[in-house]
Amino acid sequence: MLINYIKIAWRNLIRDRTYSFINIAGLTIGLSACLLLVLFARYELSFDTFHEKSDRIYRMTSVAETENEVIERAYTPVPLVQALKDELPEVEMATHLSRTNSARIEIEDQTVTIEDFYWTDQNFFDIFSVSVIEGNEPEFLSNPNSIVITQSVSETYFNSANPLGKTIQLSNDTYRVTGVVDDWPANSHFRPQFIATFNTLGSSEDDSWFSFNNRTYFLLEEKASIKSLMQKLPSILESKFGEQAQELGIEFTYTPQALTDIHLYSNLEGELEQNGSIRTIQIILAIAFLILLNACVNYINLSTARARKRAKEVGIRKALGSGRAHLIFQFLGEAFALTGISFLLSLMIIETILPGFNTLFNQELNSSMLFEPVSMSIFVSLMVLTALLAGIYPAFYLTSFSAKKVLKGDAGVNTKNSFSWGRRSMVVFQFLICITLMVSSLVILKQMRFIQQKDLGFEESNLIVIPLGTGEERNGFQALKDKLLANSNILGITSAPMYPGGEYANAQHWLPGETVGEYAEMGFVGPDFVDVFGMNIKEGRDFTENDQQSVIINETAVQRFGLGENPIGKQITRTDPRADERPMYEVVGVIEDFNTASLRETIQPLVMYQIGFNVNMIVRFAEGQTQSALSFIRDAFNEVNPNSTFEYHFVDDYLSEYYRADENFLRIVTSFTLLAVFIAGMGLLGLVGYFIQSRTKELAIRKVLGASVSNIMALLSKDFVLLVIIGFVIAIPVGWYAMNQWLTDFAYRIDIGADIFVLAGGAALLIAILTVSWQSIRAAFENPVDSLRSE
Repeated sequence: MLINYIKIAWRNLIRDRTYSFINIAGLTIGLSACLLLVLFARYELSFDTFHEKSDRIYRMTSVAETENEVIERAYTPVPLVQALKDELPEVEMATHLSRTNSARIEIEDQTVTIEDFYWTDQNFFDIFSVSVIEGNEPEFLSNPNSIVITQSVSETYFNSANPLGKTIQLSNDTYRVTGVVDDWPANSHFRPQFIATFNTLGSSEDDSWFSFNNRTYFLLEEKASIKSLMQKLPSILESKFGEQAQELGIEFTYTPQALTDIHLYSNLEGELEQNGSIRTIQIILAIAFLILLNACVNYINLSTARARKRAKEVGIRKALGSGRAHLIFQFLGEAFALTGISFLLSLMIIETILPGFNTLFNQELNSSMLFEPVSMSIFVSLMVLTALLAGIYPAFYLTSFSAKKVLKGDAGVNTKNSFSWGRRSMVVFQFLICITLMVSSLVILKQMRFIQQKDLGFEESNLIVIPLGTGEERNGFQALKDKLLANSNILGITSAPMYPGGEYANAQHWLPGETVGEYAEMGFVGPDFVDVFGMNIKEGRDFTENDQQSVIINETAVQRFGLGENPIGKQITRTDPRADERPMYEVVGVIEDFNTASLRETIQPLVMYQIGFNVNMIVRFAEGQTQSALSFIRDAFNEVNPNSTFEYHFVDDYLSEYYRADENFLRIVTSFTLLAVFIAGMGLLGLVGYFIQSRTKELAIRKVLGASVSNIMALLSKDFVLLVIIGFVIAIPVGWYAMNQWLTDFAYRIDIGADIFVLAGGAALLIAILTVSWQSIRAAFENPVDSLRSE
């Protein structure tokens, strides 16, 4: 019997090629899109799970709450690590982790700038999993001034030579290479290239509980409870600094965060990388499921639309003794056969397009993930689910016909119900999916344009940052500046270790006589910083030379500190009220608020100090002169610093890093929305074909009685247009709610206006009309005599 079912399934597949093609193509595209998005989501969910002890590793996070603000940080004070080890038996071990955003190092006669320079202690290698290539892991960082490098660093700078024992210079510190480890996997929330001993870091001796310049990770004992640790932690910390915190008017809360939650659930000050978002993953998985449903709906609609053709077969089989269960099994088997073919095609398509997917969406998925047991078990489950979703309704529907009625010529499937409420509902559902996805794409696109066009409070283009890491480079700052300013394309030069797009420090500030301070970001800048960045001074002036006891603050700081209408000349300090001496700084200028970070975050109070040394040179050049200006700057830099390598980056490139994930998200949603629309269009095309075929006789009679082509087109189109309109109405609240949730991540965001829904609904309506019209025109021009004769 099984062989007989297979034969019949194959004959049906060959007999109705258009139906088979649309179903296989729809299911293949739907499964390919779904499996690819599931693969992407699985990759995002796999972050940091490669560590053997990942289920016991935690990062401590801190929250500082004052009367006016709440600051959530990945930063913690240095003494916390020792307190965890000493006071909590649940902690097996703990480690520090600090990083510099930009380190100018000397390595093998080269001076280069790197971003991933970390400091930690030996416990780091007992907590996290590393693959050792060279060196003795238990002694990697046991001696001062030791450093561990990755394999790629070793290959880049030491070629084939053994790097152990070689030295690396950072400022005044000389580190000796004691180990080489494999490169960090891409799915890690931090990827150090250099790991140096923590005790060589200047802040390692900081014993203040109010300096947040470190990160703390710890390993929980195997049978310990994190809840027990959390219950004990507040009283322990209260004994350490509770009294001082109360005097300063700050309430601190420390919370352990699971290592595997960091990438998708954390967006704190001091994150080591741009994290993802679980909301994005949820939306992507929803899109994957909706695309799959779209393909399933196509199958259901086309299968049930063919009811008239299959009814006679069902009637004969029942008359010959087949039970309904056997027939359901047969139709389900056909669904599984088609889905299985589509599944195999999908795997081949994904493996082929994966490199292009990685390039287009800036991902690092590899084909080995595709065939991992976990991935394959998920994919096969989805394939089975797809076959059941697509096949179960047609199987029950097609086997419901009475053999007696069918053999008498009344299958119960007549013209009137050939486009039943069930199929109407599914068409509505398909357009609901498509319109919702189109609304999502348009909202993301509009938000991205808003970000790109928003006035950040400074001119971010035509600015480059040149890191000055060595003493020679810093000493040559003025000479290089003089040379550059001689060129008319160089419009201004300043220096600053912190600038928009970088990481700003945050500290409490006080007004004279006040004991309760306010948190504010700190910017250390050189003369002309405000002018070079094109910021607007609201009151007062810019820094001049030797302005070390002056500060410039932003408008938000004026409000937060309550400086009133005349802030110029007022005093401010960042020194703890308990200190014997508290240097005061005079406010000499107030600048308009500008965004130092992503538009996901609100503008914070900012206090800018003049810095006495030059870590970076920041150069503004004339618009349209990028290449000539860069060439001139490079030549001048090499002339002043013959032993250094010229490196630079653009400020606007730094800023764009904030939105790289959002740009990828936009591309993913847009691309897969087009796929969903294409699948729905294919299904609609096939359904309209069956719909017209079932009404051939009626259309011919209408034409004989005088119906025009436009009459026929209007008759056939009105039902589908109505369904699109119903789908559009339902999609309005669905799309609005989904995208409003996504926009809550942004402090600065667009309003979801009616224009987005009108555009999405209009596009869906146009697609539907074009699809229906093509079939309708063919039907309208057919000769009614031929139609009646064939019927």
